[in-house]
Amino acid sequence: MAKYHINPKTGNPNICRAETSCPFGDLQADHYPTKKAALAAYEKSHEGSFKTRPVQAGALVHGDKLTSAEDYANAPIGTVVQFSNGLRFVKGGDGNWETSQSGGLIFDNKEISEYPAENLLDKFSKVQTEAGEQTPTNSAGVRASLLKNSSYEEGLQARKYFILFNHRNPEQLKAASGKVKDQELVDDLIAANAAAKEVALAQAAVDKGEANVENSQTDAQRAGYEKVLKTKRDKLESAKAAAASVEDKIGKHMKGYAKQLVVHRRSLDSLERLANNGVKSRPPGIDSRIAKLESFVKETRSISTVAEKVNRGGAAGILAGAREYGNPIHVKSATELLNAEQELRVHNEDVARLHQAYGSIQSRTTKDAIQKELEVAQAKQDEAKINFTAAQNKVQLFLDDVRDRSDQERDVARELRALKIISR
Repeated sequence: MAKYHINPKTGNPNICRAETSCPFGDLQADHYPTKKAALAAYEKSHEGSFKTRPVQAGALVHGDKLTSAEDYANAPIGTVVQFSNGLRFVKGGDGNWETSQSGGLIFDNKEISEYPAENLLDKFSKVQTEAGEQTPTNSAGVRASLLKNSSYEEGLQARKYFILFNHRNPEQLKAASGKVKDQELVDDLIAANAAAKEVALAQAAVDKGEANVENSQTDAQRAGYEKVLKTKRDKLESAKAAAASVEDKIGKHMKGYAKQLVVHRRSLDSLERLANNGVKSRPPGIDSRIAKLESFVKETRSISTVAEKVNRGGAAGILAGAREYGNPIHVKSATELLNAEQELRVHNEDVARLHQAYGSIQSRTTKDAIQKELEVAQAKQDEAKINFTAAQNKVQLFLDDVRDRSDQERDVARELRALKIISR
């Protein structure tokens, strides 16, 4: 039966997948059969932790009442919130919101009414109050930072680096060398490939050394092999340490891009919410941004025809899509996949034919001859399966590239639509 624990930093209940020990408490005493039970236990343990004065929140933009952190999180950016103590806020970007014991809102473990107003003010030129009057604030309705972070380039850049990171294709890294913004990441990935190769060679040497020790004939021979084996093991540990060091550098790069991708997605969502809620704004740069997007759509060939060919299935469809895409690296891997698929089909047919012949013949001599031929054919079939799997793994780079280009195309359409609505 599933059990739930509470993350003490956020107060959020989550299903526990620990088998022997859990970082969030004892598997029996601190775990509960349902989310509701876990949350109730958490709230009871924090009774008295928050001030009990009433903190009522109202969304003056639409006149709706906000009674929970969820309501606040779902409200559009630009919503004016007024609390019973008189403090007023304009909702800014995403944050870590929770519900207090008194029914108010908590941001990063503090009641929102404890925050200085300027820390949460969004930069809107005007916001609509319940009475319909205009309340001026200091600057434009859509911040320049939101316009930048929601741009499809932010997401595209991060996705490209994730493809380099996930696949580490030597040909792709060579093509990217000197041509991408984060050249340090490319250099580190090239170094990581070299380090991984050194580890593999050192491991093979250790394996061979261990076999020599195991098969030694005399004590003197064994002592000599063990001495050599120690040197090889030291070299392996050194190679592993070097590989771990470069992987640590790469990991720091990728944490930044993971954050960039999250910010991009949230910013694009925020931009769409502004458009859907009728916010009108003309911040500096919005017209040139719209013109740039329209030009991009006009001049860039849609990825849809490539995706359509790829989605037909099979190596032939993937190769047709790769040729349409035009990247020689992808055409090469797709061609290898088609060849591997055809080779595997030939060997599958040979094995099937020999199995059928073996079953239809009575002569023992002939059966023995077919059995030997079948063993050879099955060995070739096994090798063909390995080659086909390797080709499938290699072509995944192209499939991920198509997926990311599709995401880019979708982001452009979403961004352009939202900006056009907001700037009318």
